[in-house]
Amino acid sequence: MLVGLAAIFIVLLVGVAKHHAVADQLHSWKILSEPERLTEVYFADHDKLPRTYVPGQPLSFAFITHNLEDRTTAYHYTVEQRTADGEPIKLGSGAFTLQNNVSHKETLSITPTDIGRSYVRVTVQPGSEVINFWMDRG
Repeated sequence: MLVGLAAIFIVLLVGVAKHHAVADQLHSWKILSEPERLTEVYFADHDKLPRTYVPGQPLSFAFITHNLEDRTTAYHYTVEQRTADGEPIKLGSGAFTLQNNVSHKETLSITPTDIGRSYVRVTVQPGSEVINFWMDRG
């Protein structure tokens, strides 16, 4: 009886090993699809984003990052203020790490510079995901 169970166990192990080898080969030939990897980035409450700013006075907003990369991923972000045709002014940066299929809310406080009508751009790496919103000088 014990020998029979051991034989069944060995057959199952060989079958699993062969299954992985076959799957690996099919992936290398691009026959089996790979999981789609992506990151979602969006403002937490887009209806309440600042529409105006007073230079030198802080304002806050939040963005959410949702990791769908099929692996743990380290993210880095930068926040800039820009005019339609001007150079970026860096307002902040940061980093965080997310497990697969986990979301993170980052709440920021920025102090805009007096450059007139401008927009705030948040860039999240890897992937160069970009979101932004426009503001008028108040």
